[in-house]
Amino acid sequence: MNLLSEAYDLVETLGVGETTTLLQQRARSLAPRHLIEFFAALKEWPTRGAHGRVRRGLELHLTPHVLGAATWEEATRIIPAQYRAALGEAPRTLNVRTDPRPTRYGACSALDETHHQTLFSRTNKHYGRATRILLGNTLIGTIKRVGEAHSFLALRNVIDAEGRLALVRGGVYSTDRRTTRRAERMKDHYAALSVQHFSVRPIRMLDPRQPHSFATYLSNLMQRRRQLERLREL
Repeated sequence: MNLLSEAYDLVETLGVGETTTLLQQRARSLAPRHLIEFFAALKEWPTRGAHGRVRRGLELHLTPHVLGAATWEEATRIIPAQYRAALGEAPRTLNVRTDPRPTRYGACSALDETHHQTLFSRTNKHYGRATRILLGNTLIGTIKRVGEAHSFLALRNVIDAEGRLALVRGGVYSTDRRTTRRAERMKDHYAALSVQHFSVRPIRMLDPRQPHSFATYLSNLMQRRRQLERLREL
């Protein structure tokens, strides 16, 4: 794609950070079909060196945004290799609406760390400080109640009524302020909030930086969801 071809040489001029930011901004302005083509073309970039760092940065920040415009079949073709395990579980079709515009609302500097603490760090003071979101009777993820902003972490794959992958396991999203405020007011560990519809805007993929692979972390997220599904409130 011309955009990526033109940007390839910019890495040496602008550096990794500026090139990544520039390409993110340009990609987010693309129509859905062109965005999917742009993302698929990233696979031609190197995986190492400066170009590899730009590629990984784009994949981290754009994956939920791109998949929100893609069908399940398209998603299986274009999802980056490091996130492929996210699609290892068949999606549910639920009443989720995706606003395709990415957002910084809901992001915070400790996004990855605080989501991990609420779900896995049993000795941490933040453990359990998350609200489970039930769409109908289906647990779809959690909204953390710690950190600078309270984002939603998807714990399962969800397809919307138009067949697009609205939620991908391991993706981090913002949701509407009313739902966020309702989740924030809950005090119990893993309190359950039931909703009949759910709207999201993509932030990025979770980046836990754990010593094990992201595929292992995705598996842990699925196991944790199954544990949370067995809590009494469900």
